Amino acid sequence: MKKSFQNKIKTFKIISSILNDDFDKDLLIESLPSINYEELVITGSTHLMIPAIYCKLKSRNLLELLPNDLVSYLKEIADLNYHRNQTILDEIYFISNLLKKENIHHVFLKGAALLASNCFDEINERMIGDIDILVAEEQLLDVEVILNNNNNYKHTQSNFEYKHYNHRHLPRLVAKDKIAALEIHKNLLRKGEDKKFNSKEVLKNKVLVNGVHIGSLKDLLHHNIYSQQINNRSYYFNSFSLKSAYDHQALNLKNKIPVDCNKYTKDYLHKFNLFFNESQEKKNNFRTYRYLLKLKNSYLSYLSYHLLNFFRLLIKFIQRVHLFVVNPSYRNDLLKK
Repeated sequence: MKKSFQNKIKTFKIISSILNDDFDKDLLIESLPSINYEELVITGSTHLMIPAIYCKLKSRNLLELLPNDLVSYLKEIADLNYHRNQTILDEIYFISNLLKKENIHHVFLKGAALLASNCFDEINERMIGDIDILVAEEQLLDVEVILNNNNNYKHTQSNFEYKHYNHRHLPRLVAKDKIAALEIHKNLLRKGEDKKFNSKEVLKNKVLVNGVHIGSLKDLLHHNIYSQQINNRSYYFNSFSLKSAYDHQALNLKNKIPVDCNKYTKDYLHKFNLFFNESQEKKNNFRTYRYLLKLKNSYLSYLSYHLLNFFRLLIKFIQRVHLFVVNPSYRNDLLKK
C-alpha cells in the first residue's frame, strides 16, 4: 500500500517533468523507466493530459523509452484529438466570424482561446470539451437567437438553473453536426465570487489573434486560475489540476505576467511550484502540506473529498429550501418539473 502512495506523487512529478520543456532531459531519461505505466495512463487520463504527454515525449525523442503498446495507445489518443481539435478550430472561426458580422461584443476564453492563438506547439496537445465565449450581458439573448438561426444550436438543458440561480452562463448549446458544445457567459465566476474578475474589463481588454477575439494574456492567465480554484472548487477541496497547470505554463512561459495576490492565486501557485517550477524554493504552507498528505494517502483523500462534498451539498440544500419558501416563481417552476 505504501508503494502505491509513493507512486502517486512520483507519477505527478514525472508527468509534470514531461510537460515542462525546461526540465533536464537527462534526469527525465533516468526517471522514465521506473514509472508505473498504469499510473501514468490513469493520472494522464483523469487530468486530460494524454495527448500532451505524447506530444512532449515525441518532441524530445523519448518515446523509444516506453513500451511499444503504450506508445501506440498514446499515439491513438493524440491522433484522435488532432482531428477533433481541427474540427473545433473550424467551429471557432465560424462562430467568430458570425459574431463579428452581427456586431456582438465577445471574447473567446479558456481552451478555445488557447487553440485559436496557437498557444501550444502542436494542435492536439490540449483536450477541449466546450467552447467558452464571454459576451456583453445585454447581448446575451441576441447571441442565442443568432446561433440558433445560423447553425441550429439548441439547449441541451432547461434554463431553470440560469433563471433562478443567476448562473454565469446560459444552458449549454449544441448543434447536431458539431462536436463541441457552446457555453455563452455573462460572468466568469460563480455567484458571490464574480466581483473578483470583472467581465466588462475582460471584454474591454480583448485582443484580436488570427482573426479571433480572445482575452488578453493577463486575463486568460487569471481566468485559468480562478476558474480552477473557484468554479471547479479546487480551493475548497484543496486539489490540483495538471491540465490547468499546463495552461498556466503555456500562457506564462515567455511573458512572465505578474499574478494578483490573493488566497486563490497564492494557493494555486504553491501547488504549481511543487511540480512545474524546480528552481522555485519550496516553502510549503499548511494547505500544501495537507494536499501532499492526501496525495500520499488515497484513503485520506477519499474521506476528505466526500466529507467536504457532504457539507457543500448540505449548504446547497438549505439554500434551496429557503428559496423554495420565499420565492414563488422558483416554487412554481420546481413543482412543474
